[in-house]
Amino acid sequence: MKISIKKRISTFLLMFLFLSALQYILVSMSLNQSRERILSYSEIRAILLTVLLLQAFIVIILVSFLPSYLQKMCLVIKTITDDISRGNYNQNIDLIEYGKAFDKELVEVVESLQKMLNVILKFDSLKKEKIQEQRGRIVALLNLTENGFMILNKKGDIVYTNDLLMQHFPTMREDKNIVETNFGLDIDNNIKSYVTNIIKTKSKSRPKQFYMASMRRHITLRSELVRDADGNFIGTVIGIYNLSKRDEDKTKDKDDKNS
Repeated sequence: MKISIKKRISTFLLMFLFLSALQYILVSMSLNQSRERILSYSEIRAILLTVLLLQAFIVIILVSFLPSYLQKMCLVIKTITDDISRGNYNQNIDLIEYGKAFDKELVEVVESLQKMLNVILKFDSLKKEKIQEQRGRIVALLNLTENGFMILNKKGDIVYTNDLLMQHFPTMREDKNIVETNFGLDIDNNIKSYVTNIIKTKSKSRPKQFYMASMRRHITLRSELVRDADGNFIGTVIGIYNLSKRDEDKTKDKDDKNS
């Protein structure tokens, strides 16, 4: 059974106290005996030196053991907290091994850290589920619309395209960068130029109509900016209208009524 550090220190201190008391008793006995005979200086010095060496031995053990033990304890906690600060919440903490090497007080601290990590992991799991749930709803709504939608980050990477957009422009996949990729003359001169201007200027563009020769119809592009909590530009959402023939007919009818 492992002896705790508190018991070890208490034992060493009791031994130190015992040796001090023994020293006092031996010197007192020697002085009492000196009444019958003269006690030599060498005898008194030998008693004092012996007890002093034993006391020094105890002090050396305490000085060498205690800092080393405390350093190991701090290193254990530092290692765990450093991993937490780097985002590593799924740590394999062996409480049994720590229980064999350290006192229960440290094991209780490590156990508390383990409980905290479990709470963080559970919260992260629930957060991911909630995010996935909300994303699924948004994607479903975008796929139910009769317009194409595309989401890009500030570098021009396409992070999302809805189903309707993919039906008409299958080359504009989510693994492409609209700034660096050549999609063909029709897309490059219209959609790509419109989106590239937004990314470079980091500003919203007015709705613009383009004639797509490959589709033999006009399409309308509209944009909205995406910003972070500090108001910094982090991407854009592009809406592409009149992708279907029916949409174009509706637009023409609307224009005729307005005229």
